[in-house]
Amino acid sequence: MKILILGHSGSGKTSAACPIKELDIKGLNPKSTFFITTTSRELPYRGGLADYKEGTLKELVDMKNTKKFFNRLITNKPAHIAQALHVLSTMSVFKDVVFDDSNYVMQDYYMANAVAGGFDVFKTIGDGQERIYRVLQDSFKGPDKNVWVLAHPEDGIMDGMREKYYVKTAGKMVRQYLTPEGKFDMVLCCHGSWDDMENKAKKVFITNEHELISGAKSFPGMLDLEVPNDFGFIKDKIKEYYAPQS
Repeated sequence: MKILILGHSGSGKTSAACPIKELDIKGLNPKSTFFITTTSRELPYRGGLADYKEGTLKELVDMKNTKKFFNRLITNKPAHIAQALHVLSTMSVFKDVVFDDSNYVMQDYYMANAVAGGFDVFKTIGDGQERIYRVLQDSFKGPDKNVWVLAHPEDGIMDGMREKYYVKTAGKMVRQYLTPEGKFDMVLCCHGSWDDMENKAKKVFITNEHELISGAKSFPGMLDLEVPNDFGFIKDKIKEYYAPQS
């Protein structure tokens, strides 16, 4: 299953993948989850350093032979990400792959090359994104193998009175020719509000068209309109949805 998570910084995207007892988040099992991250920031939960060990792309390619287990790769290179996704899609040990802060693949390259590169910068960015989506197109199918792509949405885009969520890109080429949201089975949008009953902030995923947010999509009958920001909860619902009918 290919799942896109759209949310502003601090809205709970990364936290949703992590087992956080303090927030009652089940998250994903670190023993069967692989993180591809574009930055080196730490995972936001107790035990994250011990649960997720960093390795290299070469070590990932050789893992089946060397038996050296690790479950985190830090890179912002689209070719490396595409290769890692391809390898991970074939490895039975990893049931979930999280690609975190995916926007930075585009934004980091743009900032490093904008002055000297001219229009070629945007062609390179577009080519890099196409490589990644080409791998996703024919992999991570069904309820037992999931890829979770985390991204920031464009800021301040409105659809009438609702906020429109779609992937923040560098330049128009990716948006015009690839339409990232269409590459995914589901698009879940982060939303925060204040819970007066419990006197605390509440973070949820919006799963379909909503009075406040436009751009989410999920399968009919799988999820309520608002669900906990918890990948473990979502994963259980996916399995339940595709369970054999008696």
